[in-house]
Amino acid sequence: MSDSTVSVKTLDKKKRQESKQIRKKENEDIIKQLHQETEERKKAEDKVTSLKNELEKLKEEELKQKEEQRKEEAENAIQRLKEKLDMKKTEVKNKQTELQSLQEEKMMIQDDLKNLIKDLNTKNTELETIREYLAKSSLMSHILWTDAKKEKLKNEEDEMRIQTEIENLNKQLMTKNMEFQNKDEECEEKQNELKELLDDQQKMETELQIEEQKLKEYDDIIKPLQQETEERKKAEDKVKMLKNDLKELEKKLQDEKQKWMKTEREMEKEHVDTKKHLQQEKDKKKKAENEVATLKNELEKLKRNNSETNNQLQQETKENETLKKHLEENEKKLMETESELRTEGNKLEISRKNSASGRSTSPITVEEVHQNGLYIRLKNISTEEIELGGWMLELQKNDRETDTYTFKEPLKLQAGGILCISHQRYSSKPPGDVKQVWLDMMNWSPADKLQIYLISNNGETFRLQ
Repeated sequence: MSDSTVSVKTLDKKKRQESKQIRKKENEDIIKQLHQETEERKKAEDKVTSLKNELEKLKEEELKQKEEQRKEEAENAIQRLKEKLDMKKTEVKNKQTELQSLQEEKMMIQDDLKNLIKDLNTKNTELETIREYLAKSSLMSHILWTDAKKEKLKNEEDEMRIQTEIENLNKQLMTKNMEFQNKDEECEEKQNELKELLDDQQKMETELQIEEQKLKEYDDIIKPLQQETEERKKAEDKVKMLKNDLKELEKKLQDEKQKWMKTEREMEKEHVDTKKHLQQEKDKKKKAENEVATLKNELEKLKRNNSETNNQLQQETKENETLKKHLEENEKKLMETESELRTEGNKLEISRKNSASGRSTSPITVEEVHQNGLYIRLKNISTEEIELGGWMLELQKNDRETDTYTFKEPLKLQAGGILCISHQRYSSKPPGDVKQVWLDMMNWSPADKLQIYLISNNGETFRLQ
């Protein structure tokens, strides 16, 4: 009995285990089918959403194309209207010029008419005077009959001539009136044409304003649509990213479920493997962080080196600026030395000329120089009167500034006489001095080096100081 019961129990256990395994397999198959169905359903939903998005995109693209076409048509219409308006403006200008020329011609014809009427009136008055004279001449005595007859014939000839002239004037007056009427009619026609052109121009301007308003409205419609499409694209991209993330997560979950459905030992092994993997990832992360830190240090070093090089460049630029300043100062000094050399050369030339001419002293000397630049007094030390008209007085200050004054003719300085050259503001002088006013005479001070030269009208130069 005991063996049979044991065998029955073992059989029951085996059957139970087999039934459990069968149920387990059935459950696994059911779960797999469910997963497959969910995946297929998601795929179908994704296809539907993608088709909807494509339809919306196509609709938006069609709307955009239509709006762009409308905008292009409006812009083309505006361009055409602008061209037509420019044409009309040119036509209006041409008509205005034509009308102005016609009005000028009309005014000229009016003036001709007035002149013809004046001539006709004068001729009528002459005719009346001749007729009056003829009437009087018929009453004259028989003694003066022969002279009166001659005068009468002459007056009759004048009368005939004046009548022909009056007839010609009347014809000219008629033709001028006809011309005036024609020109008046042409002016009225041109004015009507100008009025029509101005009305057309006004209409075209109003049409242009309407088209521009439509274009603005199109822009107001297109801009929010473009913003909406851009926002929708951004949202779609975000949704796609989220869907991709969800798919990846679902795949990971399925992998995890399949892993969990395996045995506990495999789970433990996988757990160990994941721990090792995580440790490896942590090690890699640490290595990457260390590399980032080293790169940051290298960047800071490079930044410092860059700042040092920038400082060096700034110092070099400052040094270059100082060198430029020194060069400019040296150039100024060279210019000054050149001017000094020129003045010295002029002085040598003057002395050479004086020595060649046999005259070393000037007949004019400096009597007094005001220390604040108000006047200069010159004295004639010769025994003769000197004509100073055309002579030149040259002042040189500090070997740089020069100023020249030419004495006006006639200017005679007697022997022993003194000539005072001063500004207009300096009024006091000795009573015996001959005064010359030099308005723009240079100013000097006691600290300045002043040189005075006198140049005769023959070109002879004398240094006075």
